[in-house]
Amino acid sequence: MVFRADEASFWEKWIYVTLFIPLGLFVMRLNYTREETQALANDDQEVRKSLIVRIRAKYLKYLWFYIPIALGYAGLCMWVLGRGGF
Repeated sequence: MVFRADEASFWEKWIYVTLFIPLGLFVMRLNYTREETQALANDDQEVRKSLIVRIRAKYLKYLWFYIPIALGYAGLCMWVLGRGGF
């Protein structure tokens, strides 16, 4: 997008900016799944349960921080794009 900034239409820029949010969610989900798989490989059931609870809590905390930040980022980028400042 940086190289085609003058050529890209407003809607192309909008798509590029808004794809940041699902891409970040996808990466977070991959990390969560990897950590959960590692925790499920543990032999001790009590340790496994506590690891799963801790991983879920960490994932939810990251999610609660990520969504407002990502929406703020997308809004700021759209404001810049809409004003022609890009």
